[in-house]
Amino acid sequence: MRKILFFGLLLISLFACEKLEKYAQFSVQAKTTFEVPADADVQTPIVLDSQSLNLDQQVFEDFNTSTSLINKATIKDIKLKIINPQNANFNFLTDVELYIKTDNLPEIRIAWLNNIRNSNTQSLNLEHLPDNLSEYLKSEQVKINLVLLNDEVLTQPVQVEVNASFNIKAEVLGK
Repeated sequence: MRKILFFGLLLISLFACEKLEKYAQFSVQAKTTFEVPADADVQTPIVLDSQSLNLDQQVFEDFNTSTSLINKATIKDIKLKIINPQNANFNFLTDVELYIKTDNLPEIRIAWLNNIRNSNTQSLNLEHLPDNLSEYLKSEQVKINLVLLNDEVLTQPVQVEVNASFNIKAEVLGK
C-alpha cells in the first residue's frame, strides 16, 4: 500500500512540475514621463496628455515569453518621482490619479493618492488596483493618463516620472 501511495505521489508531482514549466512568473518594470505645466489653475484638475507605457521587453525575452502570452498581470507598485527641477517637491499636489487605456479597451483608474500632505517629498507611492490588467498589457499601444489636483501654483514646469512594477504570469513559448 505504501508503494502505491509513494508512486502515486511521485506521478502527481511529475505532472505538476510539467504544468508549472508552461508558465513563467516574474516582475517587469515600466515607466513614462509627464510634464506638469507652470501657472496651472489651483483646485482645477490638470489632465496631462497620454503617454506610452513602455514595458521592459528584455524581461519577457529572458523568460522565453512575450506580452501576447500574458495570463495575469497585477500591479506590484506604482511610484511618482520628480526628476526636474532637482529642488522641486510634491507639496503643490493634493490628489493624483493614474489611468490606463488602449485603443480597444476602456480607460480605467489603476492608481491614486488623495489628501497628499506637504512633506517636502520628491517621490510618492500610489495606492493601486489589485485587478488583472493582462488585456491592457497585451496591447501594442498602452497609454497612461495622469490627472492632478494642485493647491499651489507652480512657477516652473515639473517633470514627473511614473515607475510601475507588474507581477506577470505568462505562458512560455513552445510549451
